[in-house]
Amino acid sequence: MQQRTFRFLLAVSIILVAMGFIVQPFDSITTGFLNILTSRDILVTDYFAVGGVGATLVNVGLVSIISVFLIRFSKGSFSGPALASVFLMIGFAFFGKNVLNIVPILCGTFLYSFVFKEPYKDIVHIALLATCFAPVFDEVYYLVDKSVALNFTVAFLVSMSFGFITKPVSRMVYKAHDGFNLYNVGFAAGIIGIIYVSLMKTSGYTPTTHNILYNDASDQVAIFLSILFTSFFIVSFILDKNVLSSYKLLLKETGHKDNDFVEKFGFAAVLLNMSLNGFIALFYILFIAGGTLNGPVIGSLMTVVGFSGLGKHPKNTIPLYIGVILGSISKTYSINDTSILLIALFGTALAPIAGTFGFIAGIIVAYLNSSVVLNTAAMHGNINLYNSGFSCGIVAAVTVPVFRMVSHKNEEIRNQRRLNAQEDSIL
Repeated sequence: MQQRTFRFLLAVSIILVAMGFIVQPFDSITTGFLNILTSRDILVTDYFAVGGVGATLVNVGLVSIISVFLIRFSKGSFSGPALASVFLMIGFAFFGKNVLNIVPILCGTFLYSFVFKEPYKDIVHIALLATCFAPVFDEVYYLVDKSVALNFTVAFLVSMSFGFITKPVSRMVYKAHDGFNLYNVGFAAGIIGIIYVSLMKTSGYTPTTHNILYNDASDQVAIFLSILFTSFFIVSFILDKNVLSSYKLLLKETGHKDNDFVEKFGFAAVLLNMSLNGFIALFYILFIAGGTLNGPVIGSLMTVVGFSGLGKHPKNTIPLYIGVILGSISKTYSINDTSILLIALFGTALAPIAGTFGFIAGIIVAYLNSSVVLNTAAMHGNINLYNSGFSCGIVAAVTVPVFRMVSHKNEEIRNQRRLNAQEDSIL
């Protein structure tokens, strides 16, 4: 199963690179790729607009290949966390991560592993997730305003320091939401980002916001994604003719804590789950929200697909989409805006709440998060690419204790009713 997951991820990576060279001339790809590598990458910077569709797909494929072989060479596991981390790398390589700006952060994770004698295979998935801080390299580089060598060195060390501290901070902040936010590293990055940006502001840094979007490739991308998800569906049945039996069991999972679906239900069931989650997200984007498939939206969709192996399935994500839809009715935002589409898709990080506390609870937390996430990016200066992970951590930390309190009270009431019924029957 591990080998099957490795081959699958490698095949997806190669297909993405090949697609890049098919849709854009080589000379144009070279120029576009250089533009991607030298662009400032804070939220939201759509690489489709910066370098073109082909160059972006090449970047996405190369970032994915680096991720796959980093897991491979560290002898890390190719199970649910691998699917989630690699597809998250794929997703954010459409807007914010490239083959250069992830390097210093990964170096920081290697240093952490060396200093604390922790096998890299045990932290490799978190190491990949830690690259959410990739935009800080460019921001610090242009902040220092000295020689090129000094600018580069300072930017590299600052980025590296984030990779060094991500694991221990992530472990600590996990306690705040108790695993009910699937994007825990994003929560940690938001908190760390507040500290980093505060230090940068006192050194003269002025946070900015990008809104660079590309909106001309939606039809072609929709066809490609439909073919991709259909292939996942077909292959799942080829691999296991009884995949539906396993999948029915998968749908009973809450998504909380012990949520490695690859280990528990097999690769075929997860592949089917990836297909269905992908189609549901695509349907939501195109037909419910009426949105556009630009780089960031595709990236968020890929993240939903990747976490189909680590906690997400239709039953615990659909309530979260409904919460954002209800928000669009009662709030001032428009459901088809790119920022709101990202909120809906990335907000599925709260799937364990819907899975554990029920459909209504899922709607409530998505409704709340659709407001909170609009205000958290300013706190870390847009340098944490996982802004939704930060907001979801805040929402989960506040709502989970309340849901537990209500659930406990309801259980007490049900128990009392059962006792009363027993006494009545005796009388």
